[in-house]
Formats: sequence, C-alpha cells, structure tokens
Amino acid sequence: MAFRTRNTKLWASRLPEATYNVAVTAGADFEALVSSNPFYLLPVIEKTSDAGQIGTGTHFATHLCNDYWAQPGVDFATQIALFTIYARFWLRAFGGTVTTAAAGTGFKHTAPLQAEDDGSQLPGTTMIVENGPQKVLETGMVPATATLSKTRRDRPTLSFSFVGTGNHVNQHAVSGLPSYASDQSCPKSGITVKYTNPDAAIIDLGLQGCDFVDLAVALNNNLLIGDRCPSDPELTMPTTDGGTANVVTRVLRQEQGLDVGFTFLLDTTNPEYTLHLTNENCTNLVIGVRGPVIGAGPATYELGVEIPKINFRTAAATDNEGNAAYGVAVEVLVQDVPADLPKAYVINEIASDFR
Repeated sequence: MAFRTRNTKLWASRLPEATYNVAVTAGADFEALVSSNPFYLLPVIEKTSDAGQIGTGTHFATHLCNDYWAQPGVDFATQIALFTIYARFWLRAFGGTVTTAAAGTGFKHTAPLQAEDDGSQLPGTTMIVENGPQKVLETGMVPATATLSKTRRDRPTLSFSFVGTGNHVNQHAVSGLPSYASDQSCPKSGITVKYTNPDAAIIDLGLQGCDFVDLAVALNNNLLIGDRCPSDPELTMPTTDGGTANVVTRVLRQEQGLDVGFTFLLDTTNPEYTLHLTNENCTNLVIGVRGPVIGAGPATYELGVEIPKINFRTAAATDNEGNAAYGVAVEVLVQDVPADLPKAYVINEIASDFR
C-alpha cells in the first residue's frame, strides 16, 4: 500500500527543551501543528568510503563506513495558525530571553535577537513526525530561518526552516500525543507598520489601509551545519532497525541577519523617501500582522517585530498592478547592546511561560 504525504502528523514541544538536544518525552508537553509544506522524515546515515583512493586497483569503493546521522531539515509554513505553536517558533527563532507584560486585554511576549554574551545556541525544540510505519522523534531542532510576509491580496504567511542534530528515536514511545485542534485565532487583514520620525512624531502607515502593498520580515540565523567534535556520541538504532553512527551535539548560530521591508502606493507625502534622501535615522519601527480581538478588547492577537533604531537604506520606485508604488528596505542600526537589538513580539491571551 502507499502512504500519503498528506497524512503526515506533526507535533512540536510546547516549550523549548530544558536541556538542549535532550528529548521532551511526555505527550502532554507537545502541541500538534499543520504545515502547507508536505514532508515526512526518514533518519539516514552519511557514509564514507575508499572510493578514488590509490592502491585499491579501482576508482570504485571497496567498502563503506557509517559516519554521522544526517542532520534533518524541515520546512513549515502556515497562513492559518499564526498564533499557536508558530508564535512560539517566532520567539525561539530570535533566541533571546522571553519577557512577558500585560497588554490591554492580552499579554505581550518579546524575545530579542541573541546578544553575544547569551551564547550562540538557540533554544531547541523536540519534534515528532509520523507517517505510516515511520514514527520519528528528532531533538535539538532550531530555526535556521523565519519569515513573516503579507501582501495586500493574501493572508499573512509565517514560515520556518528547522535543522536538528540528527539525535533521534525511530519508533518513539511517546504516548498521549494531542490531536490537532483547529485554531480560532485566524489572521485578519490588519497590519501594524509604524515608526517614530526624527521630530518625535509617530508615523502610522497601517492607517493607510488601501495604500498597503506588502511587507516582509526575514530572519536568517546562519546556522553552522556539520559542526562535528571528537567527543560526539554514537547513536544506535533499535535492533529492529539497526545502524550505528555519530550525532552532532549542537547546532550553533553564526551572525544573525534580519531583512525588513515594505511597499506602499505612492501618495502625496511618502516621508520614508524624504528620510532616505536626508539620511536621517528613525526609531521604534514596529511591523506586524493582527488577528481577532482578545476578550472584550481592544487588544488583538498580533505577531511581528520591533526594531529600536533604523535607517531607510533604499526607497525604490516600483509598480503595483499599474499603480505607482515605492518599496522601502530597512537598515537595522545597533549601537547599544542589548537596548537596540530587534525583538520578536507576540500578543495573545496567554499570561505566562509562552516561549
């Protein structure tokens, strides 16, 4: 029989691993999720051989050796469940310590980019992927990239690329995994795009609803893949599967990169273009997408990024379905660490331990 990729079931640990690369094993500590990117996982071993070596009498291999378990990579994307486990992923991708404060009828959770003295290991997530006979648990999964995007025509999209260490359990024994429960906090058409100009005036572009064209926030953690150490342990699969190979013990980030930009239709003011020409810095840029009202309001579900200090690096002419528009690329400025570091933020109804 054939097993359909569409029938893959996915879970991720609700909280980061208490110790990086050590599995979360209680079913109640997982959250089911969905993705528009179809995939499933098969643990595989990278092998080495003597192919091409002098003295064998042939350029073909005479034998192979098991080397390392391959580091798994998975891609997730959603337009629906932005405010559930995906919101936790958004905070984990930035990597800094999460803080929570009341925000109207909701709570605001923020996570800055990691400062250098925070180390370079991002929070680890345990993931479970099941399809047919394959029931794989992977530990130490960290976001390589995280992207929030929206166009005027489409719902917002949140997408991630994760990479793990290769430490895994095939035919895991985690019981009590939750069923998928549909999320009612659906993203709406609302956006937040605002900043403070050099005259201390707040420029709220989100109020120009029909002038909006698109926005994008793209984080790249530049993960160090294949960071192998002489002390890396061996992992042996259960006897029903066989196979022994080493696994890496960490997936460190290198320099985090953050690309931010937005596009609006040309109007009579376009202050970003003027600020680009005069090379003036601005502060408190907030870019995000919103969901429904929380409780009695006025707070809404929201997810995005806050950048304390910026410059409009480019402001380029473009076309949007025949309308004149201009696209702005934001330069992140950091002079004071950690005060100037960009922060991921999530606003929801959860009061504590959302990370």
